[in-house]
Amino acid sequence: MTGTVTNQVTGAPAVSTTVSVVRDGASIGSSTTDAAGNYRLGLPAGAGKYTIQVAQLGFATASREVEVVAGGTVEVNLEISPVNVDASTGKRLPSGLVEGGPRDVVIENKQLAMAIAKVSNDPQLSQSTTGKVLDLAITGQPDQLDWINLPYVSTAEPVGGNAWAQLQTRSNDVQVVENSGTKAVVRVTGTSAEHPGLKIVTTYTATPDEQFITAATTFTNDSAAALSVWAGDAMDHDGPGSRSAVSGFAPVTSGGPFSQVPNANRWIAQAGTSPDNQTYGLIYTAASGPFTGYSQSNFTMSKFKLELAPGAGHTITRKIVAASNGGAADKFAVLNQIPAG
Repeated sequence: MTGTVTNQVTGAPAVSTTVSVVRDGASIGSSTTDAAGNYRLGLPAGAGKYTIQVAQLGFATASREVEVVAGGTVEVNLEISPVNVDASTGKRLPSGLVEGGPRDVVIENKQLAMAIAKVSNDPQLSQSTTGKVLDLAITGQPDQLDWINLPYVSTAEPVGGNAWAQLQTRSNDVQVVENSGTKAVVRVTGTSAEHPGLKIVTTYTATPDEQFITAATTFTNDSAAALSVWAGDAMDHDGPGSRSAVSGFAPVTSGGPFSQVPNANRWIAQAGTSPDNQTYGLIYTAASGPFTGYSQSNFTMSKFKLELAPGAGHTITRKIVAASNGGAADKFAVLNQIPAG
């Protein structure tokens, strides 16, 4: 051990808080605070510059760069405060269904938190997990989703009970591009395994007081030939009592998958029977174009048909919602209160 960082984290809740040491963008060690916020953190990678970071769900991430000499000790005080908006690594959502790890990106505001895969891989989305939503929950509630396959793109129309299993999107870059305290933005860049000339860029944006995070995906045809593809998103609910719905239609609790053209509210959604009463939805803007919902009880998806001339692009924008349904008989009515835009 070539150096040590010690001192205190203030403003934290009365629980152990993780303090991490980061070098070259990766966590190389961590410790936890005691009841008074004190910590001691060893630096095993040699003398040099490090970032000391505190990442606690529900609080804004705090960090400080330090330089440590061999055998030296540095005192670092870090203060955290309740989150306004934040996008950072080092956080994890609660519940046994959570898949995102400390090296994935969590974007959150005052109402909800969401994990975006940076390094984690879901076997069901093998080679296509990067940049996708792994966890989502109302602040303080457990995650009830497996994942959101956002976005998929396919030459053939997805059909059947495994229609959700579209693995053609290949993203190689997940970056926090803004974390100003009033807005948090994460950008994911990739392409299509079937069409390498199809550029796919998704931008996730959180602002403080909304019950949603906005995700805008732009598909750009950089090839010399026209492309005709299907695109959209698929949600997989893993909590108890899973059911799916498309705006304007009764929930699907068995059978299917069913094709349903949404009404003007333009959403697809899932919910369950857990006492946390969470409803998860994707609400699409009118500018995203027409789409069809496609649902079984445990998954729902959207299907957009895109015709892209050489050099042309198309943007699908949706609000990713985690909202309380209040235990109402209609678990999806809450989504009608959020305008599609």
